[in-house]
Amino acid sequence: MAARSVVQTPLRLRALASAFTLASLYPMNPKTVERADESRERQHSRPLLAFISADRIGHQAWEATLHCSYARRLNRRLIVLLSPGVINRSFGILQSRDARFIQLPDILLLSLLGRGIKKALKRILECFQFSRSKRERPFPSNRTAIDRSCGHARGQRLAERAGGVFTRRRHSSRYRFSNDALGRIFDLIMTPWCSSRSTPFAQLNGDDYFGFRLPRAYFSPLYIREEMKIRGHDLLRDLGIDGSRWYVCLHVREAGWVGDHERLWKNQDILNYLPMIDYIGSLGGYVVRMGDDTMTPMPERAHLIDYARSRHRSGFADLYLCSTARVFIGCHSGLRTLPSLFNTPTVSVNVWPLSPLDFHERHLTIFSTVFSKPLGRPLALEEVLSDPSFCYRSTDTEYEASDWRIQENTAEDILEAVREMLGIVDRGHYGVEHWSPEQVEFQAQLQTALRTSPFVRTYGDTMFYPDALCRTGSSYLRRYKCSKGRPSTAG
Repeated sequence: MAARSVVQTPLRLRALASAFTLASLYPMNPKTVERADESRERQHSRPLLAFISADRIGHQAWEATLHCSYARRLNRRLIVLLSPGVINRSFGILQSRDARFIQLPDILLLSLLGRGIKKALKRILECFQFSRSKRERPFPSNRTAIDRSCGHARGQRLAERAGGVFTRRRHSSRYRFSNDALGRIFDLIMTPWCSSRSTPFAQLNGDDYFGFRLPRAYFSPLYIREEMKIRGHDLLRDLGIDGSRWYVCLHVREAGWVGDHERLWKNQDILNYLPMIDYIGSLGGYVVRMGDDTMTPMPERAHLIDYARSRHRSGFADLYLCSTARVFIGCHSGLRTLPSLFNTPTVSVNVWPLSPLDFHERHLTIFSTVFSKPLGRPLALEEVLSDPSFCYRSTDTEYEASDWRIQENTAEDILEAVREMLGIVDRGHYGVEHWSPEQVEFQAQLQTALRTSPFVRTYGDTMFYPDALCRTGSSYLRRYKCSKGRPSTAG
């Protein structure tokens, strides 16, 4: 058998060489090659279409992020249609070099006013005319088979799997995300043209919904259209913000808007933020409190603007303030996704459970602390990570039945995190190369713990995202990441 294999090997090589010789003597018909190239060029010249009908701001912003990232990965332009049911109906003012957003009620209104369907559709068609003479190729030439096969059903399915988050096993999600009536009509209409539809996730559910690897590699920040910035300047003037001074946005989660009565442990006391607010004021900045009119009234401060309870609150104002703030200070709520659309530097405090949440580098996170009932003291981060069920619980009932109690960050924790982020912004030290060794080490430990825990679950349960970034506050790590198993009291 060995001798036969040795004899056959040269014969196979000669046959292969002959095949290449014939291919060089008789090349493919140039017209066939030209038609194939033209077909691929036409496919890339047609923009992708997407539809968003999310009724929560976090999901609306996240779906916009994934659609933009997916289109950029495929080197395609993007048209995003926004349902009348979306929570923020001002996304039509957003755009990028490759993406346009259209709010559907605006289009329907044109026809209702008697201007005719033809002029209403003209607005859509104008979005297809991107001011770019030649398509640039910002991505590597060695594109994957998934990108080459886009437009075919199999390629689309493969692209969905590649865009999803890392997961060791699939679980059913507690919450489901589905289109409204217009979204289902859009699905029906786009069925024959799957190659023209943006599909960054196979379904709006579970593991496929939060694909952090996709925006980390391809997302390009959005910006507000130039003609809308005059309106933004008027907004700042009406709020009492001097044009020569800077400001930060602050959002503290309360239960009023969403009505989440199963996870009250996620709500926070605004009074813990007052030292940080006064610190911003001492630097000459303003603090704009974001949210809605159900929130707790704020104490009077000359440098504090309670925008959430003002008459100026609107979808446009939310977008403009988040896009122009020096820093956004938020927590584990949906609104923290909005400044990420503009790559605004963000500080997230009182985040729980332990999990990376960021797809861009302009972010700093500190987690809530965990109090052990049997031990009668807070747990160090290393102690939390050593428990394989650390990312398992979600509701108040689950925590009441456990040995843990989630505690808010102290006023000192919040102040130190914001002070560190302002220093990062001043120096421009956003990249991973500027992380401290402790920050790099903790992210690696956290990702390893998430990937090896047998208890991890998907969205709606524990927020399991090991593929995202997690730059943790330096002062927070020094205080709570203790190798001796007990948090230190030093700052």
